[in-house]
Amino acid sequence: MECLGNNNLVKTYNVEVYNLEKRIIFIILTVIWLIVIFTFSSQEGDISDENSMKIATQISRAAKNFRLDGNIKTFNFVTRKIGHFGEYFILTILIFGILSTTNINDKYKYIFAWIIPVIYAIIDEYNQRFIAGRSGTIKDVVIDSIGAVAAIIFIFSFTYIRAARDDT
Repeated sequence: MECLGNNNLVKTYNVEVYNLEKRIIFIILTVIWLIVIFTFSSQEGDISDENSMKIATQISRAAKNFRLDGNIKTFNFVTRKIGHFGEYFILTILIFGILSTTNINDKYKYIFAWIIPVIYAIIDEYNQRFIAGRSGTIKDVVIDSIGAVAAIIFIFSFTYIRAARDDT
């Protein structure tokens, strides 16, 4: 009986160590990603536009292979908005990764995984108001929030499918 208790204690300890290691990794990745977002947002307008224009030009060239013609400014606009969406999609997954290592109720994990990126998006857009050639917009906060919602739906779907598979 004594041996069984110690075995369960070892299993519990191993799970806690695993969760702590996983949490530390997700925290490090999240901080790095927050710095990436902040770095992009802190670029002056001309530099930011030049960088997204390079990507938009490549997309425009690829689109012509599919006989899709479009204005380069339109491709640039779409590139920038997809960038917003993608940044916050990834941020949400990383934050959920941190939360998944805690014993917070699952419902609140999803809520916090959405709220935290949205708060960061608001702060980020506010910060852009002080960068030359940039402006913080509610529209970008909405796009960032949609990226976060899409990540929550992705995580929930993945979790649901995995749980259904494990049940069979």
